[in-house]
Amino acid sequence: MPVSLRARRLKRRGRKDAVRDGAAPPATPRAISAAELKQLARGSYAAHQSLQEAVLKLLASFGVEAVPLHTGPRVAPREDGGFDLRTNKAQHGVADVMACLPPNGRLALIELKTGAARQSDAQKRTNARFERMGALCLEIRNALELMPHLTPARKDDRDE
Repeated sequence: MPVSLRARRLKRRGRKDAVRDGAAPPATPRAISAAELKQLARGSYAAHQSLQEAVLKLLASFGVEAVPLHTGPRVAPREDGGFDLRTNKAQHGVADVMACLPPNGRLALIELKTGAARQSDAQKRTNARFERMGALCLEIRNALELMPHLTPARKDDRDE
């Protein structure tokens, strides 16, 4: 059975979570405990991804429609073959999560920060533009910071 490229990389790096016996990694993300969140390196990509997952789960538990916004680099094909990663200038300053808060559908743009990270000037400018139009722009470091802004969606508002 062929070993995946990810498994080989993890094994080469000596990571504990390297895939054993050539088995493919799980396709769906597993639930992460509070203890595991505390063990993540502050400000790491893994910590940011875990915070994003926690925020999306919390919003979903309140019936709030939300989507993650992937604002990282774009993959661009080269003329001679292969690919380059290019800065996605069109999305500089855009938040990490966009949500529609009940009961009136107010737009919420949620910027996730971990470790010592802080908002960039582009993020501050973008938030100011959206706030002038009535959006709620939040910078959070913990999913529970959203609680004051959440009210359960009425059952008849949901697509079930």
